[in-house]
Amino acid sequence: MEQQPDTVYYWGGVAYVLAADDKRQAYKEHCGRMRQQFEDPKSDYISETIVRTCLLLPDSTDPNTLPVKQFTRAIDNETVSDERMPLAWSTRALLAYRRGEPKLAVQYVAESEKHEADKAVHCANLSILAMAQCELELSEQSRQTLQEAKTELVHLQAAPATNHLLSVLALEIMTREAEAAVEGTKATK
Repeated sequence: MEQQPDTVYYWGGVAYVLAADDKRQAYKEHCGRMRQQFEDPKSDYISETIVRTCLLLPDSTDPNTLPVKQFTRAIDNETVSDERMPLAWSTRALLAYRRGEPKLAVQYVAESEKHEADKAVHCANLSILAMAQCELELSEQSRQTLQEAKTELVHLQAAPATNHLLSVLALEIMTREAEAAVEGTKATK
């Protein structure tokens, strides 16, 4: 962190590793420092990255403490680049899910998919969708969606190094959480 204190990308990477290692308290504290470091995000990219990173684990960050206005306004005004639009909508879906709004999460996943999400974003969308469907008591749909997410994750894990490792870590975490929600078990490492 000391080498790149102003680079949100590096802060996110550390958070993903802490979450993957199931170091919840360290992850929570790191996300708090990340929010302080980027208290007034200068771009919708930084805002979206902070939100996505800090909401990776459930019950670790109060969604209402995150800088959501900048990136949600950019989505609404369609000023997010075409390339990043699917990820921005996916992050908005995760935000809605963490706020206890599963219907909105489903809508936002659909928006993300309309923008031709890449395989990694599609996998994240499937995990978010499975969790939201579970909350909406759509058991069969959530099981099918979870299976799609798990299949997509296996393909991403086996893909050449063109996939960013941190993205795969985040997807593994999200898919585990979706599996726990759908199967009614506690998320495990």
